[in-house]
Amino acid sequence: MTVSVSSRKYLSATLAKRRAGLATAVASVAIAAVGCSTPDPVPEGEYSRVAFYDSLEALRADSDAVVVGRVIDQEVADDVEPGFHFTLSDVEVMDADATSGLAAGDTIVVRQVGGADTPPLANLLGPENTYLLFLTLSGLDGRLATQFYPTGVVAGIYVAPGIDGDTVEPLTFTQFERDDADDLPTEITAREALGW
Repeated sequence: MTVSVSSRKYLSATLAKRRAGLATAVASVAIAAVGCSTPDPVPEGEYSRVAFYDSLEALRADSDAVVVGRVIDQEVADDVEPGFHFTLSDVEVMDADATSGLAAGDTIVVRQVGGADTPPLANLLGPENTYLLFLTLSGLDGRLATQFYPTGVVAGIYVAPGIDGDTVEPLTFTQFERDDADDLPTEITAREALGW
């Protein structure tokens, strides 16, 4: 399956509004059967990015928010272009960086390409894990403007599987999916990411 030209234009235009160095997810995507909670990489999916990261500082600088949270609900929507689906994850914030304006107990929406008949570009968030997320505002209009994309498609997603309770420290998070073009640590703590 090939991502349509209008979908490419949408993704490019939406994220190009952001500071230089933000990731865009545009390319052809082959159909892959990947569930929302699988940690296995999408074997045939492809995406292109306009930036790669060589440090947490660079990733943080391109992010509008850094949060620790867990998925409490998900839906698939084609609310930007009919037939082009996104998985929308409602993420309950457990902790956030001071500059984001977010706090524990807030709920945010994280958008990822994929769902229904649109193959995912990367592994999708799932409800069974606690995530450390570097996020970029969507740049969309109306009610969608407050939604987020993971910064750098995969670069901004770290995971701590199966955590019970609300304690985020001393959790260690590992990369959810690795892009070899990034030079980021494979493991980080909430303290390192949130700048406590």
